[in-house]
Amino acid sequence: MNNEEKILSLLEELNGKADRTDGRLDKLDARMERLEVKVEQLEGRMERLEVKVEQLEVKVDKLDARVERLEVKVDKLDARMEQLEGKVERIEQTVAKIEVDYGQRFDALFDGYKLLYDISAETRSDVASLKNAQGKQDLQLKWIEANRRKSV
Repeated sequence: MNNEEKILSLLEELNGKADRTDGRLDKLDARMERLEVKVEQLEGRMERLEVKVEQLEVKVDKLDARVERLEVKVDKLDARMEQLEGKVERIEQTVAKIEVDYGQRFDALFDGYKLLYDISAETRSDVASLKNAQGKQDLQLKWIEANRRKSV
């Protein structure tokens, strides 16, 4: 083989390698295009995610404001509860005093009522005895009058 043939052989070999390289480069181009499409899709997703994150941030800010208002309301309710607890304590003390004061008075009234009841029961018993005695005397008077009429 002479030099020309060697050069031609090498050129053909180089040409084959260039063709294979071109095929590989075409495949790489196709891959790159698919990757570019995927990157564009990812960028679209990222943009939509960024919009959603911004919306969530707005919602969180609104929730923060609502929580702050609720905290103020809870603080006000706590203050009112403390006031009510103080009032309830004063009422309980007043009720305890009333129970002591009026408890003694009710005891005295009950004792007076019991005394009056006993006197009333005794009086009823006496009235019943007097009615019984009067009934006996009425019978005696009727008998005496009946005997007097017989004798006249």
